[in-house]
Amino acid sequence: MTGGEKLDVVLAGIGGQGVVLASDILGRAAMRAGFRVRIANTHGLAQREGSVSSHVRIGRGIHGPMVRLGGADVVVGFELAEAARNLKYLSDSGVLISNSTLIYPLAHYSGHSPWPDGREILRMITDQISPDRLILLNAESLALRAGNIRTVNVVMLGVLSSLDLLPFPEEILLSEIERSVPRFAVESNLRAFEYGKSAVGGGDGETG
Repeated sequence: MTGGEKLDVVLAGIGGQGVVLASDILGRAAMRAGFRVRIANTHGLAQREGSVSSHVRIGRGIHGPMVRLGGADVVVGFELAEAARNLKYLSDSGVLISNSTLIYPLAHYSGHSPWPDGREILRMITDQISPDRLILLNAESLALRAGNIRTVNVVMLGVLSSLDLLPFPEEILLSEIERSVPRFAVESNLRAFEYGKSAVGGGDGETG
């Protein structure tokens, strides 16, 4: 395994973005490759666009299912505010992958819960980590280009795959994606994966 005997990943977003499905795909791919896997999901108010997070632990020496604070090799934020909220899990050498989209809660529009704008949240993030540890992209635009806005989660898996941190071949991950989505959506999901993978280092989105 690149970087050691284990890999700790935190995926975070809001209800409806497919965070849990992405963690299941990642975990099943690792198990098919022969690795020990522990997954912990926190759903919150998932049906009301509340916070959703999944901790995926892969490899040897794993005990509890939760990634410790400051212990994640990668944090994958499906939404900008959730990326900032879960930054506490990122290790000192870890990488943050974040969708640049900010989704405001309903309470913000009603005036009950003022919300910072995207620039403020991004500034909070960049105050804590250096630019070379941040990958920022517009996952929605890539999902739309792939033909299905619901493929944001697979776009993010494509970005994660591009980092060469996963301890198994990309083909296993792609196979699990095919097995996990409806047959009619397979092509758009595979395109979304490739768009996410190619977004790193130039092309689409913003990379820090």
